[in-house]
Formats: sequence, structure tokens, C-alpha cells
Amino acid sequence: MCRVALFCQDAPLLQKLRSCLEKEGFTVCIHPCQAEAVAVVDSPLTPAQVEVLQAYVEAGDVEEVARLRGCSAETVRRHLAEARRRVGAKNVAQLVHIAWALGLLTIGYNKNWSKKWQKFGIDAGGGTM
Repeated sequence: MCRVALFCQDAPLLQKLRSCLEKEGFTVCIHPCQAEAVAVVDSPLTPAQVEVLQAYVEAGDVEEVARLRGCSAETVRRHLAEARRRVGAKNVAQLVHIAWALGLLTIGYNKNWSKKWQKFGIDAGGGTM
């Protein structure tokens, strides 16, 4: 049985999609990192959240992202926290994995992220992501 994570900000449409998938024998997951497939109706993240997350992936540090973007570290933390809340990620490693799986991020293979993902039981594979 395939587990699917759904992302849709329109609650009635989300319920309709969930119902249709369940009728076809799919299990709809609350936790995207435990799903084999992801269905996205609209991006769960705002453009600003994606930009901050991409900068965080590249810089690896909240303070550096704040410096590069010309904002406060608290603003960066708020963007990351709201992005985590929107996709149900428990931490930034899960957030990065989910955003990457949705095609929102560009990440070259990085042993540091791979180790973080393995720590949380996320199979990111090897080679280029």
C-alpha cells in the first residue's frame, strides 16, 4: 500500500483529494517524511520561505543567512519555523528534505545533510540529489 502526503492550502479541496485517494486504496499521511509519494496542489511554502530555506541550505547558518539577506536572524528563524509548521516537519532537516522532494530546493549532494537525514530515518539516497 502506498502512503501519500498531500499539500493543499484549500481545506475543502484537500478533503476531496484525500477522499479520492483513500477510495483508490492509498493511505494519506500526516507526516510527509513517512510517505512514499507526495501530491502537491499548490506550494505549501511562500516564495520568501523558499528563498530563506535555500539560503540556509547554502550557508548552513541562520546568522549568515540574515547577513546575506539584510534582515535579522529572528526573521530567518520565523520563516524557517513557519515553513516547518506548514509542512509538518519536526526540524529543519526534515523541512529541507520535504522541500527538496517537492522540487522547491536545489541541493548538491552534501554529507552533512545526508547525515542529518539519516539521524531522523530519512532515506535520501546517494549521489547527486
